[in-house]
Amino acid sequence: MAKNILYITDTGRVIGGGEISLLNLLENLDKDRFRAVVCVPDEGNASRRIRDLGIPVYPFAYRKVGNPFNFPATIRSIRELCAVIKKENIDLVHTNATGGIVVLAGIACRMTKRPLVSHIRLIYSGFFQDIAQGLLSAKIILISGRIGRKMSFKFFKRKLALVYNGVNMARFSQESARTDLRKDLDIPENAFVCGAAGAYVPGKGFEYLIRAARILQDAIPGMRMIIVGFQPDERMQYVRKLKDMAEEAGLGRTIRFLGKCDDMAAFFKAIDVFVFPSLIDPFGRVLIEAMASAKPVVSFNTGGAPEIVADGKTGWLVRPRDHKTLAAKISSFQDRDTARQFGMAGYERCRQMFDITMHAQAVQGVYAEVLRDKSSGYILCPICATDDCAVINTCRISPQDAVIEEKKVSLCRCRHCGLVYVNPQPKVLERRPQELYTQEYFQKGYMRFYTEDKGATQSNEPFLFRLDLIDGYKKSGDLLDIGCASGEFLKACRDRGFRVSGIDISAYAAGIAKEKHGIDVRQGELREAHFAPCSFDVVTAGDVLEHIRDPRAFLTEIHRILKPDGILYLAMPDFSGLHYRVMRMIAYFNHKNYFVLPHHIFHFTPQTLEKLLHEAGFVKLKSLSTESSIQEEGLRRLFMLMLFAAARIFDMKDRIVMLAAKMKEAPQAQP
Repeated sequence: MAKNILYITDTGRVIGGGEISLLNLLENLDKDRFRAVVCVPDEGNASRRIRDLGIPVYPFAYRKVGNPFNFPATIRSIRELCAVIKKENIDLVHTNATGGIVVLAGIACRMTKRPLVSHIRLIYSGFFQDIAQGLLSAKIILISGRIGRKMSFKFFKRKLALVYNGVNMARFSQESARTDLRKDLDIPENAFVCGAAGAYVPGKGFEYLIRAARILQDAIPGMRMIIVGFQPDERMQYVRKLKDMAEEAGLGRTIRFLGKCDDMAAFFKAIDVFVFPSLIDPFGRVLIEAMASAKPVVSFNTGGAPEIVADGKTGWLVRPRDHKTLAAKISSFQDRDTARQFGMAGYERCRQMFDITMHAQAVQGVYAEVLRDKSSGYILCPICATDDCAVINTCRISPQDAVIEEKKVSLCRCRHCGLVYVNPQPKVLERRPQELYTQEYFQKGYMRFYTEDKGATQSNEPFLFRLDLIDGYKKSGDLLDIGCASGEFLKACRDRGFRVSGIDISAYAAGIAKEKHGIDVRQGELREAHFAPCSFDVVTAGDVLEHIRDPRAFLTEIHRILKPDGILYLAMPDFSGLHYRVMRMIAYFNHKNYFVLPHHIFHFTPQTLEKLLHEAGFVKLKSLSTESSIQEEGLRRLFMLMLFAAARIFDMKDRIVMLAAKMKEAPQAQP
């Protein structure tokens, strides 16, 4: 069923790139997954185009909230937004502007318990506006990395999502041009023409372009310049200033100041090079439109331009306000071959990074993250069956950790039961989990305990320790070791008198167990083995449960195959131990992977493990706290020794060992 998304914008007219970006997104939204509804404060060409797409449009009283002390108007706006949210059964709200509109939307979202995604399209939004936006938003979409470096977002890094603006490249092909702008403006076919576009407002840098044009006029006979853009009524004095400046420089016939251009494909078709002299743009949509038109670009090196333009390949980046270098770089594109080469490189870069379909997919990915969409790997808490969890750590995944699609994974904590788990889960777990457990995995240092060397540490809990615990409840019988690896523990159990079987997801490990010890070891997941009900007296799973995609289903299957008086042995890291508390604190700042991700999916404490066992039909028999062996060397070893010593003092060791039995028939320890 499609999720309902409410878009709130601060204008019903197409004024600049923000409105164009919203229209492009609405056109390319996956209608099977998301249904759009839009709120606008006034009617205009943008709201009409949205209605033409078949999208409901609701007016609200935002324009009347000009005075922060005008409480009746503010309350009316919030009530109108709440009414739309309830009427359309909105699942998520997306604001397409900054400032007061985010505050109004944020309050409406809090009142209706809906998440807010806000879109920042300005670098120079106010500090307190940014703080309010960070507090009210579940996620903040940035159109350039430059915005994310603002001090005001320092404490909201986890909420930031970089999504570059997108462009419908088909609309900027030369075939899409509806008019011949050169002919309309009486510009000769062989003239060298440079163009610029943007709202006529201070900060767009047109005065520097005019100074560059004065140099170019002498260097390139017959050169022409076309400047198009939106002309706000309150900025007409600035427009007159630009025109007077051009006249005084003797550029009256060279520069043509046009108003808003409805046929941008014709504009780009008419020019040879696009110039972007803005000093204030956080992205510069017209840059990617020029690249989609296969035009070389010259831009001041400010805002998001360095993220768009590959300097020396798709165009040139110039020091801000340096009109002389700006003129020189524009002049370099008199050579048609150079201009064509740069233009085609820009087209390819645009196709790879800024195509509108990629933009729409990225925004929808943000929605899926906020809504915890299962299609994106999000899971419910296996104990509480809720999606109410908070991110506590985000860790980078290196090729040394695992070769997976995701470069970062997040640890979340359930707000109800406290269980910590990776959410969303890496895609490989759904499709090919066995690929995480190759020969290389078993040969890494942290798999050291699969050895038959009696002088080495056999495991974090030595085999004799495990067997002595089990012996208190079961002295013999059928035993299944899940995640048996090379079968060393199974061999020890067989020597103690148990009839043993094993299963491991790794074909490599299962093969070694069969070859070395002749033990019946199956390769695959437990659910695929189809053991008969009540098959085993003992099931052991040491350092396994944290690897399982669905631990509740896993334990339920163990419950099914255990005999009525059967025993379950579990061992795993304790996420409440001092070691993990310290690692979490360090990882909060450096985002390093101290948690064996992505192999360890769930991170248990004694409390959450007991809750999960109870949900699966088990009762706890015994719980012990142990500690893992230290393998680090040098200063790291010294640090770990000190940490483990402190953990012993405060009874916060880093391992859990728990024995459990079927709930209704929990056996007593044998004498």
